[in-house]
Amino acid sequence: MIDRIPAVAGTFYPKEQFQLKALLKDFFEEKMELSFLKQNVGLILPHAGYIYSAKTAAFAISKLKDFGKPKTVILIGPNHTGIGKGTFSIWDKGKWITPFGDFAVDTKLAAFLIENNPFIVPDYSSHIAEHSLEVQIPILSYFLGSFKIVPILVNNQSYENVLKLTKTLKEIWEVEKSLLFVASSDMNHYESEDITLQKDTKLIEKILEKDIKGMYEIALKYNISACGIGPIASIIPLFENVKLIHHTTSADISGDSFHTVGYASFLLW
Repeated sequence: MIDRIPAVAGTFYPKEQFQLKALLKDFFEEKMELSFLKQNVGLILPHAGYIYSAKTAAFAISKLKDFGKPKTVILIGPNHTGIGKGTFSIWDKGKWITPFGDFAVDTKLAAFLIENNPFIVPDYSSHIAEHSLEVQIPILSYFLGSFKIVPILVNNQSYENVLKLTKTLKEIWEVEKSLLFVASSDMNHYESEDITLQKDTKLIEKILEKDIKGMYEIALKYNISACGIGPIASIIPLFENVKLIHHTTSADISGDSFHTVGYASFLLW
């Protein structure tokens, strides 16, 4: 078995369990016992350091109290490092180690994805130092408890490639009905707060309209530097409803309104 060691524990979030619990407690109003999902649900969540983005993520994760908890979380994120192979890199076996325990890969679903999409390849090198999926697991676990995972990195986020991924995700939909699909993305990067909010708003409008092609067009037209457009676009067609839960920028915490990153979270059902 191949196990993944945390790459950003101690930087993006506390590596000690007690410190992590203390931090996340401030972002959630309540925890409750949840039954398993009877329908698949989706979230779009940011992946910055928890001090900046955990509150935005927690608002959306808390909405799962109205639906339930998943047996498996399909994690889809961008590859920031540029390391790896394949259009989509999947970690297909073993477990991911976190301060809240180990999370086993759903090998059955991972194998299904690989068998049904030649563009999805087993590759661990792309995941080793990548943070976009790692940061999702502890905060999801704090609210949901244990679950299996299927980690997928989108190495090439072209519109055409994302359509191929969506097609395979729809096939998974027919196999399982207790899945949480998580698309990991921050919004616009490293511009003033005013510009970031303007650009984020344009992209958010397309997300709420479920206009995938429009997302790509508007990002190109206005140079919107959201890093996970591909992961977002890959899960939107799976759902009838998309709702914006929370939107903010890093300036709320840093006080720096000249170099900001936008964070938004959405619920899909």
